[in-house]
Amino acid sequence: MAENHVGQKIAELRNQKGLTQEELASKCNINVRSIQRIEKAEVQPRKYTLKILSEALGYDLLNSSVSKTDSLPWLLLLNLSNIFPILVVAILVWAFKREEYEDIDRNGKTIINYQITFIIIYISFLMILALSPLLMIIPRFRIGNLGVGEFILMFPIGLIITNLLLVILNVIRSLKNNSVFYPAFKFIK
Repeated sequence: MAENHVGQKIAELRNQKGLTQEELASKCNINVRSIQRIEKAEVQPRKYTLKILSEALGYDLLNSSVSKTDSLPWLLLLNLSNIFPILVVAILVWAFKREEYEDIDRNGKTIINYQITFIIIYISFLMILALSPLLMIIPRFRIGNLGVGEFILMFPIGLIITNLLLVILNVIRSLKNNSVFYPAFKFIK
């Protein structure tokens, strides 16, 4: 349900229950003016407000209030921020849009966890790269058929290709209204 329909639905449910705006406001411990502004679609209610109104009206406004297509541009931006995993974009989108869209909250956490994991792996690789002159001294040190030098060159290429494939997969999943999947440690729950 798009934002301009939320107010209509609240007014409809309130009238069905035989409540005035004042009675609903009192029941929810919300300002009467807030109820009026929500019903007139002057403001978009926050997730917390929708939760309280849902309980008072006996209707799940949270899951029916926001169309998945409303959050789609933000989901795409979150996913595309993984092309160059710099946490700033993902954290800003998640911080400012998580209250508005439940899927941004859920998927944003997954993407931020993935970016932190990716950065840790990449920094670990850079540390190995810094030690690589020491590893070159040991000529018999091999990883599979690759010598240390070849492995050190192949690792970042494999990491970048894997990252791009995950981004493409998750952009497609987002377009189909599915949750994103990124392998990651859980830093944000």
